[in-house]
Amino acid sequence: MRKKNICPLCRGDIKESFKFELDKEYDQKILKLSPEESLQIKKQLKQLEKEHIKISIVYGNTHKLLSNPLKTKSGNDNRHEWTVFFKCPKD
Repeated sequence: MRKKNICPLCRGDIKESFKFELDKEYDQKILKLSPEESLQIKKQLKQLEKEHIKISIVYGNTHKLLSNPLKTKSGNDNRHEWTVFFKCPKD
């Protein structure tokens, strides 16, 4: 039985046709700040596209209680602040 590709955050299905793409706007910013490094990264990515790679991503969330609760649309107090984070561990 084939294991389904599922997003670890939202548990939604990841289509077989999914292809990772770089953020072009962010890429342009990096190119302006550090053209040599940007070109080196692009060369590495082209090489990696030819190979199957595994990327480790650590994800989770942080929580804190708010001293001044916020009102929700339904009028309830929301005392919780959640922040999602992603990290790529150094191997």
